[in-house]
Amino acid sequence: YTSCSGSPKWRGSWSNTFSWDKLGITGTWYYTSGYNLAEVDYGGDPNNCGANSSGDGAPYYFGTSIPSACTAKAQWNFDLSARYKINDHLTVYGDALNVLNISPVFDPAATYEITQYNVVWGHANAIGRFFRVGVKADF
Repeated sequence: YTSCSGSPKWRGSWSNTFSWDKLGITGTWYYTSGYNLAEVDYGGDPNNCGANSSGDGAPYYFGTSIPSACTAKAQWNFDLSARYKINDHLTVYGDALNVLNISPVFDPAATYEITQYNVVWGHANAIGRFFRVGVKADF
């Protein structure tokens, strides 16, 4: 178990690069599976969402014993990068991170119930679409 960030069963990425002469384009998918919000390190029961009081399991609606959420859904992301080698010394590059502008998955228990998303698994999605352009010089 990690510090307040859940324990997804699966995490992975898949990257493909297509090259044509001096141009290379890479697309990368990122995946983090959903996870249970029961705080098992504090006595929560992942098999029974409503079994424990607030603080020992999934977050509850204020003043009730009704869980507001028992699981967080899977998180996806996609980045796109391009490189063009002008010559042996200069390369122009551009990146579009979170190119699909996917929002982070709702997680009411994450970060002590402050951010409403998991800052470990959803940080790239919380930042939103992000562009980077530059030139790399090798002399």
